[in-house]
Amino acid sequence: MSIDFWDPHFHIWDITENTKSSHDFQQLFAPANKPIYSCYDYENDMQYKDHSFQHTGGAFIEAMSVCHIDSFGSKYEDFCINETSWASNELKKSPKQYVLISSAPLESPNLNKILSKLSNYPYVCGIRQILNHNPSWPRNSVMGDLLDNEKWKDGFGKLGNYNFSFELQLNPNQYQKALNIIKDYPDTKVIINHLGTPKLDDIQKSKNLFWESMKKFSQYNNVFMKISMLSYIMKDWEDSEIVNEAVNRIIEIFGINNCFFASNFPVESNFGWDINRLLDAFKKIARNYNIDEKNKLFSTNAMSAYNVKIIP
Repeated sequence: MSIDFWDPHFHIWDITENTKSSHDFQQLFAPANKPIYSCYDYENDMQYKDHSFQHTGGAFIEAMSVCHIDSFGSKYEDFCINETSWASNELKKSPKQYVLISSAPLESPNLNKILSKLSNYPYVCGIRQILNHNPSWPRNSVMGDLLDNEKWKDGFGKLGNYNFSFELQLNPNQYQKALNIIKDYPDTKVIINHLGTPKLDDIQKSKNLFWESMKKFSQYNNVFMKISMLSYIMKDWEDSEIVNEAVNRIIEIFGINNCFFASNFPVESNFGWDINRLLDAFKKIARNYNIDEKNKLFSTNAMSAYNVKIIP
């Protein structure tokens, strides 16, 4: 029996000199030396070694919030629209089920105009703006901690007007600030990216900031957990008892209906993880779950979180 894999976290991009997507060659890379990593390339990378996994689509996740660290205002806002337009055209080429998570500067005074434009693209169902600060992902070394920015907080509150979800990518030292914001917006779905981007030290102690905060996040019905980028914790994690136990503990905390596996391609492939290795490692984590629970972790939970029609 095969298991569907609906992948809720992948990227495609164009870092050529004349890019129409506005992606930044200084921050991104050329997978397999290809400056254009297309939907076709991504789907080829998703071909598992046998028929036990069938890739059925997924959620394109923006990369613009790590790009153009010196660009702000209308210029950067145009970059976000350009990425969405280019990615939409790529996804249209495939018969598989896709959604698109755009980027938008939630602190912008033009936010309503930006969100309105993005809502006109049929694939778009949510927003990601990377928040990691200290240690900072590229743009946040300039912008600071957006969770302290009152304009950003106001912008977060506008997502519900467009029925947009939010991809929450941040550091453990920012968790409480995020909790203080999302508690006021129970109708806005929040998908925590990459297990909350912990480091090894964060997951090793049974009682600490990471685990206590995970319990707090799990109390909200609108918060979901994306299990991905585990190589951020440990490069070769598949045989790590610590990492495997941590993931199963996360699933126990959030519940089997609120967690899902994701590839994070092509980033993970750049760290030596092809799809065979990655899905085998996820399969190992899920080995004690029944077939219905496995289907939830590999496809149906994510599809439900992103409002994708589940075809029996």
